[in-house]
Amino acid sequence: MTPGFRFNVLGSLEVWRDGQLVPIRTAKLRALLAALLIDANQVVPISTLTARLWDEDAPDGARNTLQNYVLRLRRALGGGAAGLVVTHPAGYRINVADGSCDLHRFDALTAEARRLAESGDVSRASTSLRRATDLWRAQPFLDVPSEKVQRDVVPALIEKRLDAIESRIDMDIDLGRHGDVLAELRELTAVYSWRERFWSQRMLALYRAGRQGDALKCYRDVRAVLSTELGVSPGAELTDLFQRILAADPELLREVPRPATREEPRVAGNLAAETTAFIGRRKELAHLGRLLEAGRLVTLTGAGGVGKSRLALHLAAQRAGTFGGGVWVADLAEPGGVDRTLATELGVRAEPGRGDRAGVVEHLRGERALLVLDNCEFSVGEVSAVVTELLGALPDLRILVTSRQRLGRPGEHVVVVAPMSVPPRSGDCRSPAGHDSVELLLSRTSAAAPEFRITHVDRRDVQTLCERLDGLPLAIELAAMRLGVLSLRDAVERSGDLFALLDSRGASHSLRGSVERSWELCSEPERRLWVRLAVIPGEFGLREAESACAGHGVAGGELVELVAGLVCKSILVADTSGPRTRYRMLGMLQEYGRLRSVDLAATEHGSQVPRLRSVAVSAR
Repeated sequence: MTPGFRFNVLGSLEVWRDGQLVPIRTAKLRALLAALLIDANQVVPISTLTARLWDEDAPDGARNTLQNYVLRLRRALGGGAAGLVVTHPAGYRINVADGSCDLHRFDALTAEARRLAESGDVSRASTSLRRATDLWRAQPFLDVPSEKVQRDVVPALIEKRLDAIESRIDMDIDLGRHGDVLAELRELTAVYSWRERFWSQRMLALYRAGRQGDALKCYRDVRAVLSTELGVSPGAELTDLFQRILAADPELLREVPRPATREEPRVAGNLAAETTAFIGRRKELAHLGRLLEAGRLVTLTGAGGVGKSRLALHLAAQRAGTFGGGVWVADLAEPGGVDRTLATELGVRAEPGRGDRAGVVEHLRGERALLVLDNCEFSVGEVSAVVTELLGALPDLRILVTSRQRLGRPGEHVVVVAPMSVPPRSGDCRSPAGHDSVELLLSRTSAAAPEFRITHVDRRDVQTLCERLDGLPLAIELAAMRLGVLSLRDAVERSGDLFALLDSRGASHSLRGSVERSWELCSEPERRLWVRLAVIPGEFGLREAESACAGHGVAGGELVELVAGLVCKSILVADTSGPRTRYRMLGMLQEYGRLRSVDLAATEHGSQVPRLRSVAVSAR
């Protein structure tokens, strides 16, 4: 066995060796590795491997070609990997250590859940199933180019995942957690509309939540969906449940008693429960989880509305069980008062002669705890000082920061949170799914507008709208609410002015407010540069930036420093992978910069013009 290797197949195929990602770039080598991992620790016959690589179109001399691929795979996995891929007279075997493949961990956790459920420990069984399904990053073997694997293996694995979700939701409902699963079930019935078990669970959860009318309406909804999409009627289970809800059967309210001696310990902290299902970000969550284990300070940066806070809080919820001292969240959106806010959130009492920071240190001393400092961009200096002292005094503390501006202190692991994946303009409009932005839009729209449906002719509009929203979760959430009153085509036609389309009076969150917060972070020279760069379409380099800013109050000598400031404040995204750094600005930031250009021009000429709200109206 080679315990230094770790394999992930529940999503794109990944190989990790001693914490480093091993690239397997050749398509046939990925297909071969997948073909072996499907039956890991067993000899896979030559005929099976040939079928998984070429289906029914194997070339002449396929056995020799396969042998060559095996040699190349061994080289790709690196020196010292002897004993990993082993030759056998009947075929080949890959030796995988226990727990080093996510599919094996999934199977182990689901088996553990069955044992716990059989012994009556339903609560822990539910936890095991949730841990199992959390391992899934996307469709299994997502980037493996094998028709046979995609046709014969992937659907069976997806079915296992859905079975695990169904079983876990059954357990949660039996344990009285019906309110916790309603949002999840709304999304599951939207995505898997033909799967009647999710509908019956949703009906039961609604009924137990005291919403008999909604439960009955849910039955009418599934009956309409099945009739329209499949031309069938609901099955016996759904029909029977409908009749029992209609008759207010008291047995439907029975809950499974929780075992008194084996109940999970309550996790300390003030982390609030999520109110909507978390969509996508599987790769980011896995990466951040590894960073939290390896380092003590992780900072999530990125543009406003890109989902930093939601990602951090979901990660904290996933990892809560590993922090005996609790997960503590402090929202620092308002500048100043970091120590007082921390003390308040941790419930630290003020004592004479002891400051708030000292009280926080004493409260967390000796505890393995996670501190989430959210929205730190307006208190970067103060937060940095607090973080430095806390980490120095508390060796078991981990700190997760979200900020549009990095702290800039030693030991900080900076992760730039990118927008969600968007279907490419040149992609197949018949299948826009598989991108996080589309999944989020459909999920949130199904909640805001239950009658909303995507037809074949709408799918190009879905691609266009997600592209114009830059894949920003905040913009997508706001668009989903608009789709309750606008058609998809109407939304696309009006998406040329995002602020007018998405923002509404009295809303708790607005796209304009998010961007204005970034504007407030910038100095006057940085704002002038932002406005000048907003006119450049697509990516650009320093030379294009110099050309755009020539003669507009931005000195050539200070350009690099100002560009660095905009990158640090998440206004610009820098791509340093090529020989020359390339920069780009999100569409909403470009639009805002163009609107602000009128204000800046008026300021420079000493005249008075209407402020931004009026400018936006005239721009339309």
